[in-house]
Amino acid sequence: MFIVRSELLEIVENIVFVSSSLVTVVIINFKMELLQKRKSFLIVLCINISLFIISIILEKSNLFNPKLVIAPKVSLISQLFFVPFSVGFKLIFKRELVDTFFSMDGKKFPEGIFNFFYWLFGYGGSVLLVGLRIT
Repeated sequence: MFIVRSELLEIVENIVFVSSSLVTVVIINFKMELLQKRKSFLIVLCINISLFIISIILEKSNLFNPKLVIAPKVSLISQLFFVPFSVGFKLIFKRELVDTFFSMDGKKFPEGIFNFFYWLFGYGGSVLLVGLRIT
């Protein structure tokens, strides 16, 4: 059976795959306390594990763009990067992380540095790992 795919459908698929890779990044930027509470961390972890499994299934099915079906894996890996980063922050600064995305408060400079390194290693490293197909 021959399946005809429209360009609009491909654009929608691409948007869904890329946006699913940003679950953890969006939470860290706008609602970081969700990843600091055990219950909500586990809920987000279950969602990310589900996305990871769906990504593997879609990758094996060869129905979608093989370069984009791996994108949902990024969210789980970036959440796992968050754990050592947040523990390190707590050990160094003796306080919890707070959201800094819309803040220009100078007292939150360490959180801004945390966000920079998280974007660099947590998200960028995850994209690199998935892009190189290490996962």
